Amino acid sequence: MRETTYAWKDVSLPSRERAEKLVAAMTLEQKIAQLHGAMETIDIYSVAAQTAESGGDLEQLAAQIQIERHVPAIEELGIPRFRITNGPVGVGMGDGTPSPPATSLPMTIGLAAGFDLELARRYGDIIGSETATLGQHVLEGPGVCLHRTTIAGRNFEYFSEDPYLSGVMGVAVAQAIQAQLKRLDGILHSASRFTHLGPLEHEHLDDWSQMLRVNLIAPFALTRACTPLLSAAPDASVVLTAETHALAPAAFWGGYSVSKSGLLALNSIQAQEWESNPSLRINVLVPGKVNSPLRAQTHPGETNASRPAPEALMPLYLYLLGPDSRGVSGSVFDGLTRKQVAP
Repeated sequence: MRETTYAWKDVSLPSRERAEKLVAAMTLEQKIAQLHGAMETIDIYSVAAQTAESGGDLEQLAAQIQIERHVPAIEELGIPRFRITNGPVGVGMGDGTPSPPATSLPMTIGLAAGFDLELARRYGDIIGSETATLGQHVLEGPGVCLHRTTIAGRNFEYFSEDPYLSGVMGVAVAQAIQAQLKRLDGILHSASRFTHLGPLEHEHLDDWSQMLRVNLIAPFALTRACTPLLSAAPDASVVLTAETHALAPAAFWGGYSVSKSGLLALNSIQAQEWESNPSLRINVLVPGKVNSPLRAQTHPGETNASRPAPEALMPLYLYLLGPDSRGVSGSVFDGLTRKQVAP
């Protein structure tokens, strides 16, 4: 089949029609292949230990490990390879072996320790520029998780233990990266902070403040900062991740329920303000009873077998971020039934 025969390559057709024609031509196996990466999981620690025990050369082993972060191409349909790079501390471990040469940047915890927003922007400029130059399509970064334990293995990729500092530094780096890439097609907000269940009179102001910052202020700040880049995209989507008690606030859920409830108000207000720009939309997904670490913390009596895996939410996340949901804005969806529950 020659490329000129691909109906979905006809740029005169609406984007939705082109996408529908392409999906209709795909087999089930091809559709599944486009939903996950092609990189095999490697237990580096076990392989290194076995090599050391046998007297092997660790440097030679490292050179042999194949890193291919990509979604495979489907040549017969004209779908190109989708290249991904891991980039919280600089472009690296991307699609290709050896990885494309790029600048090795200092740990982001060191960057945040300087409290210097201009330096954070320069940091992001380097990452964004090299991502584009090396032909990578997706950059996995920056990382904005909080330092909650000193032994977390990926702390070097995160900014700090403070939600505010992590937020402002993360925004500065993200804006600089996106300025290099010219536009932003979507944002999925899923960071969450929960402390404990208990009556309001037992709430600590520090806990309350952290939950508001992570669960409500950070999604607002990141969305506001990225709105110019979202506006540059032909079809941009923002998805907020709420919680069951945002819809039905209940006793003992305190600051967590309040902060997640705020996302519903943010969703409604932002959707109304974006009505004049049909290329922008925002919606809320409420995960429900999934087998997440947070659910295990709040409902320790439940068994893992009684809850679906978090992966069950992916079809709805993909729908809300993709072109099929264009025109849907200001709505709230149940993550498991995939039904609209509000407004």
